[in-house]
Amino acid sequence: MDWQSESPELWAFLESLHGGDILSGTVAAIERFEVFVALDDGPAHPTLSGVGFIVIPELSWRHIDAPTDVVRWGSASRVSSSSSTPTTWRRGSR
Repeated sequence: MDWQSESPELWAFLESLHGGDILSGTVAAIERFEVFVALDDGPAHPTLSGVGFIVIPELSWRHIDAPTDVVRWGSASRVSSSSSTPTTWRRGSR
């Protein structure tokens, strides 16, 4: 079984997105080097806390020591797709 067949609804949703699309969601998990966002209009990820994925450099224009310096679990967030590749998301409110 390939990785896309494990969650066809998720991959169909991700492939429908275009670079720069603005989506809303809720911070679902904060890890040491990234934040996961559960998208309001997207399907759930089968294993991760959220479909949207934001790395630390995309969270703020200023230096931060940890993601918790700028986001909180459960807070609303707007994200934009960074490219047509559906694996990286940017936080729209930096």
